[in-house]
Amino acid sequence: MFPYRLIALDLDGTLNNNQKQIAPSTREFLKSLQQQGTTIALASARPTPGLSRERSCLDLDLYHGCLISHNGARILDAASNRLLFQKNMDPADVTAMLTHLAQFPVSVMVDDGSCYYTNNPGGYKVEFERKNIGIPLKAVDDMAAAVHFPTAKILVVAPEEVLSPLIPEITGPFRDTFDFFHVDGFYLEIVIKNLSKADGLAILSEQLAIPREQIIAFGDSANDIAMLEYAGLGVAMANAGEAVKKAADAVTSCTNDEEGVTRFLEEVIASSAIPHVNGI
Repeated sequence: MFPYRLIALDLDGTLNNNQKQIAPSTREFLKSLQQQGTTIALASARPTPGLSRERSCLDLDLYHGCLISHNGARILDAASNRLLFQKNMDPADVTAMLTHLAQFPVSVMVDDGSCYYTNNPGGYKVEFERKNIGIPLKAVDDMAAAVHFPTAKILVVAPEEVLSPLIPEITGPFRDTFDFFHVDGFYLEIVIKNLSKADGLAILSEQLAIPREQIIAFGDSANDIAMLEYAGLGVAMANAGEAVKKAADAVTSCTNDEEGVTRFLEEVIASSAIPHVNGI
């Protein structure tokens, strides 16, 4: 018997393998849990359209799965397409941040839910990001002048050797306004201050009347830590960073490329106990 009513899953580095795909056996396993009444929530920093591939693969529309996107700023019921929650940045802060970013040799991307606005469509990894999310690009000369729609996230992209030295100067004036995550070396995610996947999960927990003790969450990155700490059982992937492992209740024995999520859930079902308790 599966002891959890809700499974919250980060995508890249967690549910997805290194080819950014869900393994067929993992897909079937998670479908079987949904058929038994377990709710699956995808929890990602991606814009909502960027969860479409995994949403379809797992048939979330059929089982009232949920999408937590923009690092917790959007929650969508996959079956009804009903927006359960949304929060946006202050427009004046967005304009100030975009004006500030214009002085740096970086690409900036902001989505409006259907396309990515960018100052540099040919920039480093911009097409990679567009393809991964699955929405078109809209090139603009002045991001601060163009972005006047509800905004939950600003994405900065540049080669690591360019971006990393600039981060203190980019973030410094806005440390009290936004939260920042440096991801994969070439991304800087600028998100709503003090809002995380954990907040999205807590809101979803309340709306679905599922206590946190009946939630299991999986992740591998710094922006997953709060979610793992919130869940009744927070599980770090074997490929996660050490800070993530230390924050988790447990660590998978297999990586994301070895179907670590499925292997762990199978152990939970088999033992009805917590395997591999983190002793780090």
